[in-house]
Amino acid sequence: MPCTPPCAYPLSTARRVSCSGYHTAGTLGRHGIRGWLLGEPMRVRGDKSPIKRYVLGYCGHNGTTAITLKNVATRVVCQNTLGVSLGEKDGAEWHISHYGNAKVRLEEAGRAFRKLIEGYAHFEALANQLAVPPFSEEQLGHVINVVLPLPEDEEKHPRLLKARGKVVELFHCGGDIEGDIQGTAWAALQAVSEYADHHRSTRTVEGTSTEARQLESIWMGKAAAMKRQALTTSASARAAAMRRGRVTPSPSPAPAAA
Repeated sequence: MPCTPPCAYPLSTARRVSCSGYHTAGTLGRHGIRGWLLGEPMRVRGDKSPIKRYVLGYCGHNGTTAITLKNVATRVVCQNTLGVSLGEKDGAEWHISHYGNAKVRLEEAGRAFRKLIEGYAHFEALANQLAVPPFSEEQLGHVINVVLPLPEDEEKHPRLLKARGKVVELFHCGGDIEGDIQGTAWAALQAVSEYADHHRSTRTVEGTSTEARQLESIWMGKAAAMKRQALTTSASARAAAMRRGRVTPSPSPAPAAA
């Protein structure tokens, strides 16, 4: 008879209690012992690029491997991508051991996943707030000072100045920064993201390819940290402008149907 993977229960519970829509799901392994869900993409007003949401469930049939539930940036399609997703350091994560109260803990994890889904919704609302102009050159400069700070010394730092200039250039004419999102806090975040992911040089390490090092940086390293800083700083700068009455609050978009 087919064996139902233990991770299927918490994943289905997560979907049920969160009332959230998912359009793809799957399992890996001989008996389907690893499962994943792909959530409906987020949409930010004026931005043509969707933001994908991934939820991972992982477990084993050996009686000792804890069930792992986490949100990840990697779509799991094979053993390699599973390893990458399990190695991601950011995001919510739960571990449920195979003890007598495992069923109760799985139900608790399902409820916790509702909070995770709510977190996605809060981020979507924040993103849509950031996608409303204007975002001044002064505010952009503040973001750059946090993400790419200039040392207080007498050196010229040409590489750092070039990097800062690149972010400004991307803010004004980045390939995917166009239309309604131009000149917004969301554009500032996208400019930093594009620089960190595609323009920033990564040090090579013997035995590791440049591509692998870049991917590690984007998901778990310096580039990921820069994007977190840019999000926090852009949101703070816009909130401060709203408090001073320089920005009119925008209505939140209607929630997507489950």
